Amino acid sequence: MKKIRVSIILLTFWLALASFYSNAQSAMINGDKLIEQLIETRYHFNKQLIKGKPVALPQSVSIVEGAQCSILFNGAEYLISHNQIVGIKGLSLAVNTLQAINERILFLDRIQRTCSEKANLTYGAASRDLQYVKTLDRRYFAALNNLRSFTSNIAINAKKPKPSVWIEMFIAKTDIPKELLAQNQITSGN
Repeated sequence: MKKIRVSIILLTFWLALASFYSNAQSAMINGDKLIEQLIETRYHFNKQLIKGKPVALPQSVSIVEGAQCSILFNGAEYLISHNQIVGIKGLSLAVNTLQAINERILFLDRIQRTCSEKANLTYGAASRDLQYVKTLDRRYFAALNNLRSFTSNIAINAKKPKPSVWIEMFIAKTDIPKELLAQNQITSGN
């Protein structure tokens, strides 16, 4: 019964990815659902590995990269063009605020994708370092949860009076977790 459930989840994930890439030019992507699917897929993959059952590696996916569409996070529609967030529908944001949002979302997206890719490569290696894989998985989940939290806070502040001011204040006071900064140094080679 559990095999069927895991298979259905993996099948649903693959179908979502297929529709994500096939409709990327014209569709609106539900970013919350995509993040949830990425988390669930990696979680079930890890659970099946612990049980010693063979299971296909989860695919590494970039949420923003390659998209020429809009992505919906917590009701806020992020407009994407050439791998950049060019605006949030209905909000007039300062250029530096939009740039900060863009940098944070792209940063978290890059971290989650890189961690997923490295974990997948390590699983395929003849001798794998389980502590390294666990660290990558923790950072993968942390990046996705930070992305979810960040976009949720933007959506909350967008509903307040003078949303651009609230969003600017939110961005000014938020920091990137240290473990993700460490992962960024690893991925960039610094």
